[in-house]
Amino acid sequence: MRSDIVRAGVFIGVDHSGNLQPLKDAAAGARRMYDWALHQGVVDGRQAQLITDEDGRKVDPGQIYDAITEIVDGPGADQLIVYFAGHGVNLNRSEHWLLSDAPRQTGAAVNVAGSVELARYCGIGHVAMISDSCRVAPAGIQAQNVRGQDVFPSDGGGSRAHPVDQFFACRLGRAAGEIQDAREAATGFTAVYTAAMLDALYGFRDEVFDHRTDPVDGARFVVPHLLQAYLEREIPARLRARGLRQVFNQEPDALLMRHDYWLARVVPTAAEPLRGPETPRPPRRAVTLRDVAGRLVSAAAHQSEAELRQEIWKAEQRPDIGTDSLAARVRRTAAPFGPDHDESGCGIKIRGAQLVECFAYGVQCETLGKDGDLVRVHDPDGRLPASVILRFASGVGTVVPVFTGFLTAITFDGPELVDVAFEPSANHRRWAAFVGLADRVRVVRAVTGAVAQYDRLDLDSTTAAHLLDRARYGDTVDLGVALRVAYAHHDRQEPLGEIQRLAALQRGQLGGVLFDIALVGRELVGRTIGPVTGVVPFVPLVARGWALLHAHRVGLPGGLAGVEAGLRDSDWAVYGVEELGHMRRVLATGAVR
Repeated sequence: MRSDIVRAGVFIGVDHSGNLQPLKDAAAGARRMYDWALHQGVVDGRQAQLITDEDGRKVDPGQIYDAITEIVDGPGADQLIVYFAGHGVNLNRSEHWLLSDAPRQTGAAVNVAGSVELARYCGIGHVAMISDSCRVAPAGIQAQNVRGQDVFPSDGGGSRAHPVDQFFACRLGRAAGEIQDAREAATGFTAVYTAAMLDALYGFRDEVFDHRTDPVDGARFVVPHLLQAYLEREIPARLRARGLRQVFNQEPDALLMRHDYWLARVVPTAAEPLRGPETPRPPRRAVTLRDVAGRLVSAAAHQSEAELRQEIWKAEQRPDIGTDSLAARVRRTAAPFGPDHDESGCGIKIRGAQLVECFAYGVQCETLGKDGDLVRVHDPDGRLPASVILRFASGVGTVVPVFTGFLTAITFDGPELVDVAFEPSANHRRWAAFVGLADRVRVVRAVTGAVAQYDRLDLDSTTAAHLLDRARYGDTVDLGVALRVAYAHHDRQEPLGEIQRLAALQRGQLGGVLFDIALVGRELVGRTIGPVTGVVPFVPLVARGWALLHAHRVGLPGGLAGVEAGLRDSDWAVYGVEELGHMRRVLATGAVR
């Protein structure tokens, strides 16, 4: 572990975003983080920049981009900390930071996922993104239309990925709270997450130090995984102490990579000596939905089907933390429905929604069933795989792929699209290998899909490999599980080879690869999607994929620009009628397949 790393930071605080409720401590919190960076020895000026809306100033994405680019292109840094405090929204499972003119101005926001993607390749050895903001669904049409911008340069000097850690004040879909500071009475408010983090970064909490010390001056080091463990215990405790635990129910989150970097270097002084690791750790935190979800995923990867179903039953017994609805989602999506084959060997079946229209290019789609819940796909000219646009009576629709010998199974739960699955048709050769393992494959797929929708599928490489093995039948790996594992590999910055092997397997067996797997495998960087790109559908199947397109410089044919503005709040990509019309017109020209 190096103790002499060159460090830089950009600290952003926005109290006022459009007509949203003003915050009282976001700008001040950014200033306190900036002061900490100076205390750490980060040089003022080009290497430590403070951007806030204090004194009536406005903050826009260009300021943040310029500050980060100045550091990337400047004398160089081994580590960059980017901190944001302000309003945030979760758009299609991707976080966006709202700046001064948001949400009215749709581009006055930061696309965090795209920025993280570019940060990995900007050439800096370690980037830490710290977000003290809400991650709630957008309220109202203005927030829904926010798209945001990437704030890292796309031409960074890095030729390989470097670790990017992400710290969040709360879990996806939750609010981060400001609490009233008793010392300031009714006039002062403090962001609880930033306050707790600064206590750790200044070295006031023993449990955040690892075992190493600098032999020169005795300095100790605050490391990311111990900092996160402390925050997970500390934030709920602070909220409970103020009687606000039920109001905010705030659970800090983090996505941490494997590396040897530290976040703070603290030298003991005579006035404030470091007490060392013998200090008792705080009590263990309460069980959360993420804990139960992790047990479900572990059981899906490592235990028998009977043991997995027992874990699902246990999850149903915890309505106090919301795992009963997670378990219900698993049971619903694991249950088979509809016919197990189609005469053509390829089709679509729908559960929980009424189909109004289906459209494809180069293949024929025939609506069947008394409720229009079946689509037979004819492929007289051998054009499969292909994309099919589906429009439903509820006024939304989606784009799904179809493959030779497979049925694409779609499940709605009320207005929400909760599952897209792909299973062999019973009149295809793959059925023999699938039928004996169908129950196991379905429940593994249901667990991985449901957990990914409720929060994040956080997999180590061993668990990911076991999940793929449990979802294998013959020479085929279930496409739904492969999709979720690919995103999990991407989130944890696992070697690209793992994702690219999944893509190669799909191409070899199915003649095409899911758009999302090619995307996170970086196979689409700098490419324009066309009829021979070999990806289906022609847009991301999972909504969060849209947040990565700009960072990967993925081009779409004319007529598709801006269709992401019609995305509904959903894990799977669901669009409004107007955007479906745009996609239908482009598909009809043969510009995509």
